[in-house]
Amino acid sequence: MKAESDAIHITKTWRSEVITVVVFIVMSILAVTLTRIFPWSIIDGELFQIGETSYRMALPLFWLIPLITIGSAIFRIYNVRYTINQRGIEFEKGLLELRIKLTRVWFEDIRTVQKNQTIIERFLDIGSIHVGTAATGTLEITLKGIAAPEEVLEMIQRERDNRQKTAQTSSNSSQQ
Repeated sequence: MKAESDAIHITKTWRSEVITVVVFIVMSILAVTLTRIFPWSIIDGELFQIGETSYRMALPLFWLIPLITIGSAIFRIYNVRYTINQRGIEFEKGLLELRIKLTRVWFEDIRTVQKNQTIIERFLDIGSIHVGTAATGTLEITLKGIAAPEEVLEMIQRERDNRQKTAQTSSNSSQQ
């Protein structure tokens, strides 16, 4: 989590992509093995020449497979941003795409806040927080792959409860 002025930006963590990192490691080993078995898969060529010295580069094609795997993990991590500010929660998706989708939920409108964690996610201290309102009856925002989900859940619930108490107090004082 990173705080800037009055907002807290919560980002996905690398631990949420642990399966993709394992796949990357396996694909890297596979790429090395395939490159040794199929030496014709290496593109070799001269890059440039300075004086009498020629600089060459060998590009093994099988290395594209693990690069695509880790690139997809990087894309999923940095394509979303969750922000908790004084008014509510914001979810931005598409930061690395042409179109950005922004969803906002105000603290006063929040009706349900749920935490979802598998046993592996509990071990890694990551998880998802689902936020829903009464307006649609569904979950509007899901904060996926965040670190310390219990702390984030408590922070959201505490702020929601404070807003509801303030609203009740002001409505009771206005009726009297």
